[in-house]
Amino acid sequence: MENLKFHIFDTQLGEMAIIWSGLGITGLALPQNTSEELRKFIGDKFLTADQAIPDRRVTNCCRQIVKLLDAKRFSFADIDIDLSGRTNFESVVYETLFETNPGSQMTYGELASACGFPKSARAVGRAMATNRVPIIIPCHRVVPASGGVGKYSGYGGPDMKRKLLETEAAISASVANR
Repeated sequence: MENLKFHIFDTQLGEMAIIWSGLGITGLALPQNTSEELRKFIGDKFLTADQAIPDRRVTNCCRQIVKLLDAKRFSFADIDIDLSGRTNFESVVYETLFETNPGSQMTYGELASACGFPKSARAVGRAMATNRVPIIIPCHRVVPASGGVGKYSGYGGPDMKRKLLETEAAISASVANR
């Protein structure tokens, strides 16, 4: 991927970074312990990214992330995502997951079946673990069939996954009660 740009923005969780190309959002860096660690993460994962002022579409995406984390109505419907460099399997899994409703949950096996690969739950799990665009591609909505929230490789681990699920559920409930 070339011509990558990044922008650091504040959320209630701390500083996050959004990474984009001419095709769309290609990465989201969750908060780290320090600003230096966040910049190191960006440098390690998105080697060629340069800091830049975001355009309107990137600013809107940041605004939607902040709304979600503040438990307010949000929408990623108009967000373009750049999945270049991902396998066809990963792209299908991410696109299918992107279409799920906020507040919903599904198992790895259910997501595999929805993608047309019913025996690929483990491969779906690997795709979730390598998701470069967490929150926007909502890997936190995928849970183990055995119950609980399972693992979460992003910042905050399973506690963060639980918080994201609870926040989305609360937003969905408030919308349904209107």
